[in-house]
Amino acid sequence: ARVVELERQVAVGQVVESLTEAMSALAGDIGGVSGEGGDGSQTPGPFNEIPCFVSVHNRYLEIVATNRLYRERLGDKVGCNSWEVYSGRLGRGNGCPVWMAIETGKGQRSRELLVDRDGQEIPAIVHTAPIPGPDGRVEFVLEFSVDVTEVKRLQDELRAAQQKYQEIFDASPAFISVHGLDFRIREANRLFREHFGAGVGERCFEAYKHRERPCSECLVHKTVKEGHTVETETVVTDREGRPINVLIRTSPIRDEKG
Repeated sequence: ARVVELERQVAVGQVVESLTEAMSALAGDIGGVSGEGGDGSQTPGPFNEIPCFVSVHNRYLEIVATNRLYRERLGDKVGCNSWEVYSGRLGRGNGCPVWMAIETGKGQRSRELLVDRDGQEIPAIVHTAPIPGPDGRVEFVLEFSVDVTEVKRLQDELRAAQQKYQEIFDASPAFISVHGLDFRIREANRLFREHFGAGVGERCFEAYKHRERPCSECLVHKTVKEGHTVETETVVTDREGRPINVLIRTSPIRDEKG
């Protein structure tokens, strides 16, 4: 009885370790179940709540349990062959992630096309974690698959927003520069670059005034200290040494903590 209990403890530890490894890898990709198992038993609640397709496969390449999202999107595949959910993976030894995990004894990560219950393909990132039995052989494979369609859509939206911001930034008919707390210019728009040179990496007093030390009435310092917009009129010098009368307005840019 003691030996059986120890074996169970070891098995639980191996499951937890494999689950942790798979979830850690999954978290890296996404810049991310209360139901019945294959034998009718109830699977734990958290298994169903994981927001990706989760399945458990045995060493014979059969699906033995799935979570709720898997069943809703991909259909009830318990009892089916492991490779059947993939597009273009037919038969054993076809390089499907579960087969690879069993063959190598190591977790796998790959991009695959899954086939949903309507026959439509779903691009996914698949992670597998082998779970060895008491004899050291892989007994089960835990598989996590992330639908990357939504991730790609959000990435496209972010890229479009960034491009739109850059176009507005560059099209502004004013000199715009973004400064760090060390007075160095982190970003500058087209008009600024045309008049003052590349600018990025230079300190503002070097770019605007060709000075070696900060101005006596430094607006960057004042803005950081007071935390609000500051205005002044002054004369700056362009890259050709020509003076330009300007009205300067500085505004603080805050991080997520304010």
